[in-house]
Amino acid sequence: MHATDAVDWVLWMDCDAAFTNMMIDWRLHIPLNTSKLMVVSEDKNGINLGVFLVPNTLQSREFISQMYQKRHYVEQMQFKWKDQSALIELMKDDPTIKSRIEVVPQRKLNAFLKDDRNKDGLKWQPYDWIMHQVLCREEPTCTYKYIWTLDGVAGREPDYSASLRWFNKTKEKGNAQIVNLTHPSLLLPKQSICNTSHDDIRNSRIHWYDEPSDTTISLYSIGKKTVGVQITAHKAKPALFMRKHIGRRALRAKQLMNLMMTANPFPTLNKVKHAEKAPDFDQYLGCDGENQTLRNTALLVTQNFGCDNLWHALANHHGVWTLLKVLNVSPSDVSIILPTEYAPFAFPPRTVSDVLWPLYTKNNSTNSPQQSNCFQRLIFIETSLNRPGQYWEQHQAKELCSADTPYMKLHKQFHSEARKTAMDVIGNDVTIVSKQIQPVVCYMSRKLRSDRIRYFSEEFAPVIEEVLDTWATKHARSIEFKRLEFDKDNVPFSKQIDETTHCNVLFGPHGAGFGHLIWMKSGVRGHEIKINDKEVYESLNLTLLVNVLDGAVAA
Repeated sequence: MHATDAVDWVLWMDCDAAFTNMMIDWRLHIPLNTSKLMVVSEDKNGINLGVFLVPNTLQSREFISQMYQKRHYVEQMQFKWKDQSALIELMKDDPTIKSRIEVVPQRKLNAFLKDDRNKDGLKWQPYDWIMHQVLCREEPTCTYKYIWTLDGVAGREPDYSASLRWFNKTKEKGNAQIVNLTHPSLLLPKQSICNTSHDDIRNSRIHWYDEPSDTTISLYSIGKKTVGVQITAHKAKPALFMRKHIGRRALRAKQLMNLMMTANPFPTLNKVKHAEKAPDFDQYLGCDGENQTLRNTALLVTQNFGCDNLWHALANHHGVWTLLKVLNVSPSDVSIILPTEYAPFAFPPRTVSDVLWPLYTKNNSTNSPQQSNCFQRLIFIETSLNRPGQYWEQHQAKELCSADTPYMKLHKQFHSEARKTAMDVIGNDVTIVSKQIQPVVCYMSRKLRSDRIRYFSEEFAPVIEEVLDTWATKHARSIEFKRLEFDKDNVPFSKQIDETTHCNVLFGPHGAGFGHLIWMKSGVRGHEIKINDKEVYESLNLTLLVNVLDGAVAA
C-alpha cells in the first residue's frame, strides 16, 4: 500500500480462505466507503480479520501501521489471536475506531466452512463470494474437507488419494482415527426426497425479470441436481441479442447472482449444452426480426427423452412431467417438442416417448411447418447427473419412501397417468382379458437379447431355466407362468407393454427391462426381484429364489 497508489483497495485473505463465486462483482457486492479505515465482518467473537478490505488512503495506511506496531505487545502478552488482538488493543486506546470501521454481514465477506469444532460464525453457503475454513490446525481431515468442497465448487471430482494415503500411513503407526472418506453433498442440502411435494418445488422458485431482453426467468429445484427452467419473452427481439443477454452463459451467470439473495442451496444450470443432460436452448431464443410475433410454448428435451433404455427414459419423463405439473402447464399449452429429432413421435411406437407424448402436448402433426424460433415461452429441465430428477436420485440414494409420503403419492400419480396414456396410444394392440382368475407370474428373461452381458453365465443359465420351469409346473394350478423375452428388434414396443400389463409378479436378472413395471395393472402389487449370479446362483442357492417367488405369489 505504501509502495503504490495504482490500486484503490487491497483485499487481505488468510491462506485458508478462497473465492467460491467468481461471477460476483465485488465493487457492487461490498459497500465501498473510502472514508472508513477498513471493511470487515463479525462472527460471534467480534471482528474477524481472516478476510478484510482496506482502502488505499493515508488514514488507512497509518491505521494498518499502528496495528503492525502492536505486534510486539501482542506477542509478549501471548494473546490467542495476533491480528485481532492488536485491533482490540487499538480500540481500547481509541474507542472511536469502531465507528470508523465498516462492518458488513458475514456471508458477504467471510463465511465459515463450519464443522463441529467451529460454531462461531455463519455457515458458508453455495454461491457465497468467499469461503473461510477456520480452526483447521493442520488437521488432515479438516484440510481434506476444505479441498473437497473447493473441488465441488469448481465442478471437479474430488481427489481422495491424498486422504487415503494419510489414513493408511496413520493406520500403520497404530493410531488410526475414524475418517469419513465419503464425499459429502457439498453444494446441496441433505434433504429427504420422500418429503418433497409439488408445492415445495414451486416454493423453491428463483424468479427475476431481465430488463434488456424483456424476459421473465423462473427456475425450480426438481431434485438435488436437476433444475427446471421457464423462459417467458414479452417482446420479439433478434436471436443474437437474446443469446447475449439470456443465452446459456449469460443466464447461468445471472442465476448465480440471484442465488446470492437466498441461503437455500439450488442446482445450477450447466456451463455447456449436453446431449443427455442440458438442451441447447440458445438456438430457440429470439426471432428472425422484431417484426415477428411471439407465439406458442416449446418443450425442449434431451436424448434421454427418446432413449431405448426404459429406466433412463422414464427418469427423464418423470422430471419433465414434474416440471409441467409445477408450472400448471397442460398438454394443450405446449405446441411443439424440440429438437425435431425426438418428435413427431412414431406409430407403431418404438420407445417410451412414442407412447407418453400426449402427457406433454396435443400436437404430433407433421402437416404444418414446424416453428423453430420466436417462441413466447421455452420450458425444459436439465441436470448435472447422467439422468435427471427425483426418480433417478431416489434410485441412486437407495432411499425407500413409504406410500403415504408426498413423493410416493406423486410417483403413483405419474405411473397412473403414464399407464393410461400408453394404453390410449396403443389402443387396438391391447389384449382384453375378461376375467383373470389366476395371478400371472412373469419372468423377464434376457435369453434372446443380442447383448447378453447382464444375462446369467453360460454355466448357470440352463440350471436356472430348469428350476423356473419346475417351479412353474409345481404351481400350475394356482398361477399362470409367462416367460417374457423382449427383443426390441423382434417384439414391437406395444406388444411389450401389452404383455407386461397382465403381470401380477415380475422378476428377472438386472437389466432385463424392469421399467415395464410401470404398465402393470393399477391396484395390483408388482414385485421386482433382482436376481444375479453373485447373490443367488454363484453359490447355487436356488432355494432362495424359489422362496422369494413363493412369497411374492402369496402376497
